Amino acid sequence: MKCLITGLLLLILALNVQPVQASESMVIDSFDYADETDARNTWRPVQNSPPVSLVARDGGQALQLNADFTGELRRVVYDKDVKLDLSQWGRFTLELRVDEPRVFSTFTLYFRSGSGWYAATGTLPGKRWGTVHFPRSAFRIEGNPAGWDKIDGIRLSAWRGGSFTGTCLVDNLVAHRETIAIVLGSGDDSAIQQSADTISTLLRESGIMTSTITGADVVRGGLKDMKLAIFPYNPNMKLEEVLEVIRFVKEGGKILVFYSLPFGLDDLLGLRRTGWKPEDFPQQYSQIRFDAPEIAGLPAQVAQASWNITLVEPVRDKARVIGEWYDSQGRKSGAPAMTISENGAYMSHIVLSDDPLGKQQMLVALLGHFLPEIWPTVAQKAIEGPSQIGHLTEGSEAIDKWIRLQAPVSAQYDAAERLLVAAEEGLEAAKKAYEEQRYPEAVELAATAWDQKTKAYILAHPSREVEFRGTWNHSGTGAYATWDESMRNLKENGFNAVLPNMLWGGLALYESEYLPHHSVVAERGDQIAECVEAAKRHGLEVHVWKVNWRLGNTTAAFRQRMRNEGRLARHFNGQELDWLCPSDPRNLQLELDTLLEVVTKYDVDGIHFDYIRYSDNNSCFCDGCRERFQRDTGITVTNWPSGVRASHIQPIWIQWRCDQISRLVQQVSEEVRKIKPQVRISAAVFANYPACREVNGQDWVYWAKQGWVDFLCPMNYTESDTAFAARVTEQLHLVEGRVPLYPGIGVVSSSSTLSADRVAGQIALTRHLGADGFTVFDYGTRISSSIIPALGEGTLSQPALIPETGPRYSFDIGPLTREATYGRHIEVGAALEFSVQQISDSKGREFADIQASLVLEDANGTIIRELGDIGADGSLSLTITPPAPGLYRLRIRGSYTAESGDRREFSSRSAPIIVGDLREDILALL
Repeated sequence: MKCLITGLLLLILALNVQPVQASESMVIDSFDYADETDARNTWRPVQNSPPVSLVARDGGQALQLNADFTGELRRVVYDKDVKLDLSQWGRFTLELRVDEPRVFSTFTLYFRSGSGWYAATGTLPGKRWGTVHFPRSAFRIEGNPAGWDKIDGIRLSAWRGGSFTGTCLVDNLVAHRETIAIVLGSGDDSAIQQSADTISTLLRESGIMTSTITGADVVRGGLKDMKLAIFPYNPNMKLEEVLEVIRFVKEGGKILVFYSLPFGLDDLLGLRRTGWKPEDFPQQYSQIRFDAPEIAGLPAQVAQASWNITLVEPVRDKARVIGEWYDSQGRKSGAPAMTISENGAYMSHIVLSDDPLGKQQMLVALLGHFLPEIWPTVAQKAIEGPSQIGHLTEGSEAIDKWIRLQAPVSAQYDAAERLLVAAEEGLEAAKKAYEEQRYPEAVELAATAWDQKTKAYILAHPSREVEFRGTWNHSGTGAYATWDESMRNLKENGFNAVLPNMLWGGLALYESEYLPHHSVVAERGDQIAECVEAAKRHGLEVHVWKVNWRLGNTTAAFRQRMRNEGRLARHFNGQELDWLCPSDPRNLQLELDTLLEVVTKYDVDGIHFDYIRYSDNNSCFCDGCRERFQRDTGITVTNWPSGVRASHIQPIWIQWRCDQISRLVQQVSEEVRKIKPQVRISAAVFANYPACREVNGQDWVYWAKQGWVDFLCPMNYTESDTAFAARVTEQLHLVEGRVPLYPGIGVVSSSSTLSADRVAGQIALTRHLGADGFTVFDYGTRISSSIIPALGEGTLSQPALIPETGPRYSFDIGPLTREATYGRHIEVGAALEFSVQQISDSKGREFADIQASLVLEDANGTIIRELGDIGADGSLSLTITPPAPGLYRLRIRGSYTAESGDRREFSSRSAPIIVGDLREDILALL
């Protein structure tokens, strides 16, 4: 039957028949090829990828992508030539499965069009078959594609996760067209695509599928047979598109419009635009409170950290205000947030990703008001629950089972158990409401029940005694009106470090002698001084973050000065960049001077590098680089700049670029340790080593080996737990325990948006994989009032000591059965011999009156066994037998007398010790 249906659909495709009805699907490729030769002729391997294979599946076949990532291969890639018009299809699905999750990180689906590509990346489902959705809103543009109506190629690409071999199975590439359209705005503003993707994702998770189309598609009749069109952010709408939207509404269609309100649509919605208004003070537009009891399912309020709004007012009785803006203190702003009319609804800002559950309820209620037929589907999906809570993806029973298994380690298990019982009662009530066709009520009951399960999941995680719990702060001004409020919020919720962005290549948020001052210095004062003072008061560490080399938001005068002095980087094509050339000695000195200035003037705990790299492999190719490269290497480049990419020169060029970046890390490290040995050096680094070394000159593994950094924060921003686990595993293997890793978790980033439970799940992964902490991005208004407090209730409910801040110790562990991927491995029941020895401090620090003992702890940080006191000579040797299979660490805990006379606690850990079979599926460790 599968083959018959597929054959008919492929015949329609071959005849280039376009869809004429809504809610249609079209199979682009069923992968049911005659034989393996046919499959290999169709799907050509590129970029040194091995040939594909065919495997049997459900009476048909699936394509198998074979990956060997033990070498330099970064992904497997396969191309197929086609001739398709996909302009009227708004969503694509692909069924995927991998044999080993750790092998792969993500999967990218490409459509080639002329001289460019449309590319969308999705999360791999794991060892079970799963359907991955690729809405058109998720596709990014590479090159200069000719349009969705001129697709001439398809590319499948499975990306490397770790240094292993494995297979990725692919089946049923299908195009879909729904009755609800998301119209993607035109323009280069990243917020256009992000806004569309946010709404698409929120609706899909509530059971509502949408089609994403473009304004050009609308002009070509793309709204035909649609019932409702959503305009997430469409600032550049053309007259032809507006006229088509007016036609659509006149014929009975409904519209939801956000932020941008083009002329013509305002009248359609019964509104008059009266202006645009930025916030007068931070968090002025922090929430929307609704007053519309007639709209079923509309929440009482949603959090929304907007920074400006479009001002509108209803025209007579054609529309009315149903939601108003309130600030963070609960004060009414007097500005409409949401209006509604018979033709649709309007919100005066884009939909942000904060408060995802509230936003989902808001969108569903609006759609349900105009399209009541969606309610049964939404109610059924609400009762089924989210596809994932934390790291768990196997449904309600699996979640309940996992939470109840945490009883021995969770201090808040009783509270979690009460929530589970309440959730079970709520779901039963929701099912009854569904049976009685009270669908909005069923949705509300189910949402409350699943929210209770989510809170129970977070509470079930134990809080560790030793852990770096950091957060980046991109604004450099904290998440609240003062740094004192920001620090109090972090301290109360278990965090112990903040990494604030206080300076760039050409701007400073403090009283700098070298860089122009940010306007915030005049408005709020020296931000480093305020931040450090508040941190000391609340007991947090401050690691000042600098964006190196990049000018970005500098003043026009400073940029012009750098240009006049010939200090700006140049692209391969000769174009000037907003980036300081890293090989220019004057720029190196400026970077060094500013970082040493911070260390000298302020009582900071650390210096944190960011953008410690080149922008990409197309920079820098200025005349100074040419001169310095030839001088340093003795190589004359006759055809600049393309000559450096010759096969015999390119490896030397790559290493030379690495040297230009590394010398800054080295000099800062050496000079800082002379001034203040206690100040720690760290860096935010790309996750994809060694690619970042070759493309960006960022050799962070080399920095760790040289001892120039005290810890590293790889930016592992992803919504895929398997990809996150694979990256952390690989990174731990690369640094070989030389420095602690505090993996970056992208709570709100360009590549991931995570709810509190998903953040808790990735924190648990860092613990069970053997990392010593984590760093979340980004501490601002979006996460300060929701994510941070949720973590503080469970995962971070108890204070934690920051590791590796005291005396240093070596751990000699043996005998080992073999080297594990990310630690040391012994068989079950085998004796573990080890010796611990205090070693001289690489910074020359001295510690007096050291008292220390050794313990064995499990992956949760729970002490399994007290092993004894460290001797006066700083050593201890023992032989033990770990109690059961699992991941363990040797940990030294102790105290010493600081120069101030205070007694300070410290902790130091060994590399992970894996007892028993090394589990290939990292998530199983949880």
